[in-house]
Amino acid sequence: MEHAHNRVIGELLEAMQSNDIFHQVSVCASMMVVMSGVLHSIQGAFAWHDVKKQLNIPRWFIGCAGLWMLGSGVAFLADKKLGFPFIASSMGGAAATAALGNFPAQVGVLISTGTMAACGYGAKLDFHDHTYLMACGGMWLFGAAGRVFLVREPEKADKAEEKKDQKKTK
Repeated sequence: MEHAHNRVIGELLEAMQSNDIFHQVSVCASMMVVMSGVLHSIQGAFAWHDVKKQLNIPRWFIGCAGLWMLGSGVAFLADKKLGFPFIASSMGGAAATAALGNFPAQVGVLISTGTMAACGYGAKLDFHDHTYLMACGGMWLFGAAGRVFLVREPEKADKAEEKKDQKKTK
């Protein structure tokens, strides 16, 4: 049985050696999701306050979303058909976050949707299977709903985190 990390490395090497531009775009888009996940995880761990205030999201949510994005990108690289719904959920959350922001951030709706489309189109997935298509759409809605409904009152969560931080510094 082949391990997932061997499949991911094999997929990256295959994309580098391939002449298929769609395959390369798909792998690059999924790597963008992986790197975004790593950066979001770091942001969540170190609580960069300017990002937290700009997006109105508590630190724990930024970290969790980053880990979800990281896992989604790796799952897609390991198995495209299984991983694409997870990419859809990550990009649904990213689109909802962008849509809830101010004008410059709202461009992120197009970026996240384009990233998801690049992953799906480049992987040449069979979207004629209506069950699979509905599962992907449902996962996109799951990601968007998670962003909208899990973070209802970020101010209270931020105040609780600040109290914890103050207790630790005393």
